[in-house]
Amino acid sequence: MKNDFFKDSKIKYPAYEPWISNEDKKILNKTLNQSMLTLGPQLEKFESDFCKYTKSKYAIAVTNCTAALHLSLKAMGIKENDEVIIPDLTFVADANAILACNAKPVIVDINKDNFFLSISEIKKNITKKTKAILPVHIYGQVCNIEEIQ
Repeated sequence: MKNDFFKDSKIKYPAYEPWISNEDKKILNKTLNQSMLTLGPQLEKFESDFCKYTKSKYAIAVTNCTAALHLSLKAMGIKENDEVIIPDLTFVADANAILACNAKPVIVDINKDNFFLSISEIKKNITKKTKAILPVHIYGQVCNIEEIQ
């Protein structure tokens, strides 16, 4: 089904135009017709295939980015009273994942020229309690991880 939301828009590349192949639809229908939606053979196959694809030993499929961030922070050992630096231009999921670890999100200004975390602001906000910096890639642009490291 074609999304007509952008038909009269001047936007050349719409922000949302999902594409689901017929094969994907078959797999989704098969999963939806089973008694177990969130666990089971499809999930195990997906995680196994993802491990092979990424050459990783482990993979855990989660329902959304908030859950993925929470698990990642837990795996890093983020705990109560730790601080994690995040940009002020982001989605609430970043702060929520940090708060779910009983840690403190430290919100810092972005660089007005590229909308990424400002390196000078990061430096100003690092304390002995800072355990991580959670940069956010935005508007299809990848932030400069090397600069943050």
